[in-house]
Amino acid sequence: MKNIRLWLTNVFILTGFLVYAQEPVPSFSLKLGDEVSPHAYFSVFLLPGQEIEVEALMDIEPAAYEAYVSIGGIKTVSADEWKYRAPEKKGAIDVLVVKNKNVMDSIIVNCFVMYPYSDMKGGKLNDYYIGQYPNSDNPIYAKPKGFVEITDKNKNTMVSPHFVLQDFKCKQVGGYPKYVVMSQRQLLKLEMVIEQINLAGYECTGLEIMSGYRTPQYNKAIGNVQFSRHVFGDSCDVYIDEDGDGQMDDLNGDGKSNKSDARVLFNLVNGLQKESWYKPFIGGLGLYGRNSRHPAFVHIDSRGYVARWGHK
Repeated sequence: MKNIRLWLTNVFILTGFLVYAQEPVPSFSLKLGDEVSPHAYFSVFLLPGQEIEVEALMDIEPAAYEAYVSIGGIKTVSADEWKYRAPEKKGAIDVLVVKNKNVMDSIIVNCFVMYPYSDMKGGKLNDYYIGQYPNSDNPIYAKPKGFVEITDKNKNTMVSPHFVLQDFKCKQVGGYPKYVVMSQRQLLKLEMVIEQINLAGYECTGLEIMSGYRTPQYNKAIGNVQFSRHVFGDSCDVYIDEDGDGQMDDLNGDGKSNKSDARVLFNLVNGLQKESWYKPFIGGLGLYGRNSRHPAFVHIDSRGYVARWGHK
C-alpha cells in the first residue's frame, strides 16, 4: 500500500467519519516492542534499520489481521505477529494493522525514525543546540538512543489520541527543525491519566503540557537539576484547562485556581499505584502551586520507581 495516510483519509471521508474528532476504540491491542497499546493511534521511536516486533493481542474472538506499511519492510511471523524494520530515512512512517478487513477496527502506528545520538556533534544536531548529557553509571540516566525531529510540516502529527508531536518540544528559543526525546511508556501513562480523570467524574478532553522535553542546554539555563527526567524524555508538567484560561481548572469547586486543585490531580494519579496493572507505570509525581510565571500543575514521569515531592 503506497500511501496509507491518503487511503485512510479517503476512507474516513467516504464513510462520514472525521479522523480522531473522537477516538475510535479498536477491539484489540498492539504489542509494540516492550509496550502494549490499546489505542487506535500510537507511536514507536526507532533508529534507522532497527527492527521491532508487532503483535495483535487481547482479542476476544478469532480474527484475520493484515499489516501494511508505507515505507520500510514488514515480515509476517504468524497470523497476528509481524516484524517491522525501519528504513534508513529519518521521519514518520505509517504502519497499519487492520482486523477482518474493517478499517474502522484498525490501529495506526506512527513509526518515527530517529536521528541517532551519535549524529550530535559539539552538542548540536543540524544546528539545533541540545547540549551535553551528563555521564552516569545508573541505567535510568543512560543517554538517549536518538532524537525525533520536529519540523513545521510534521509538528501536528499525532503521537497518541490526545497529543501531537509539538506538545513535547523544548521551550528553548529557535526555529525548526527541533529535536526531542520521546517515551512510549510516558505516552501510555498520560493517556491512562486522562482516562482515570474522566472516570473520577472530572471533565478532561486532554492535558495541557506546560513542559515536556528539555534539552540539557535549556534545562541548565533555567537552573533545573542536572538529572531532571525532562532531559530523558519521560517527564511532563501538566494541568487541566478545559475553559482555556491558561490556569488549572477549579477541580475542588471552591471558585479558585490554586495548588488545592493541582492536589486533586496529584491524589488521583498517586492513588493509581495501589492497582497491580499500574506497576510498569510507577514514577515521579510532584505538586506545584500557582505563581506569576505558571499555573498550578503536577509533574508526572515514568522513571520506574516511586518519587514524591511538594505534597506535604
